Amino acid sequence: MALYHRQLPMKLLLVALGAVLLSSGAPVLAAPLPPIGGNGDPHMTGLQGEKFDWHGYPGESFCMISDSNIQINTHLIGQDGVTYFDAFALLYKIGDSVHEVSFQLNQDVPSDDDANFGIELDGRPLAPDAFTGRSACDNFGPLRVFASPDAGIELSMAEENGFAVVLVVEGLANMTITTDNHDLPTGKHLDWAINWIHATSEVHGVLGQTFQPSRADVIAAAMKVNGPQMQAAEVVEGSDDEYRTSSLLAPDCARSRFGTNPDSPTERVGHVATLRRLLSFVEGTNVFPITIKNAGCASGASAACNFA
Repeated sequence: MALYHRQLPMKLLLVALGAVLLSSGAPVLAAPLPPIGGNGDPHMTGLQGEKFDWHGYPGESFCMISDSNIQINTHLIGQDGVTYFDAFALLYKIGDSVHEVSFQLNQDVPSDDDANFGIELDGRPLAPDAFTGRSACDNFGPLRVFASPDAGIELSMAEENGFAVVLVVEGLANMTITTDNHDLPTGKHLDWAINWIHATSEVHGVLGQTFQPSRADVIAAAMKVNGPQMQAAEVVEGSDDEYRTSSLLAPDCARSRFGTNPDSPTERVGHVATLRRLLSFVEGTNVFPITIKNAGCASGASAACNFA
């Protein structure tokens, strides 16, 4: 699969780490920032490196990023006001087809066990022996790879253990899911980081709203005064209930954008904002993702593992 060279039939917001795509198409490197995503109990990092703690409710699922062609949901565990991610789901559209992939931590095995994650693609479990491909990419050592051209997805995990998974969806996203331990109570949780993602200007969700131009401007102004550490209320619009979904795989949070028309009149097109991260609106038919140094790896056939 040509994961890094697919032309996309819509106008997109391209979000990636450490680069800015100017209207000329030339990449300009910027200072590296912490990965966009969520980790720990949970600590969130937004588009411009803003940090905020967001907790949700244990035992519930929430939409982290919701856009016309992609949605990320997570499930929380915890107690006494402390929560952690224990499951992650990605819903995505390729053409007229909707696909879903989910990761559920298995608390009964060590983090380096092959069964660390219970993985399902379109409702079918993926056993470790389904990862029959190989890659020499060494972010986590040699990788074994599962690829589904029909679903436009590649999943890679370390050759030696199931501690981490790199997920690449054709033309839409590249992200890394890892495992860490915690106390209160003792257990393990998953962390997730976005290496690059395509989204429109209408994107929403607990984290996705930090990609919106209007929200990004407000957050940037606040960061100039207070620095990168922010309160969740300064970043997240509305209440936690507005981001709750009925299940891990449901795109039904009140702020959902999944399945909407990306070419709506409200979309801001042609805007280029040179933030510290990439935030670039460009005309849609010739948009390509930028592969940058910390963008992770997929299979040897399609990954860019030799970074400059």
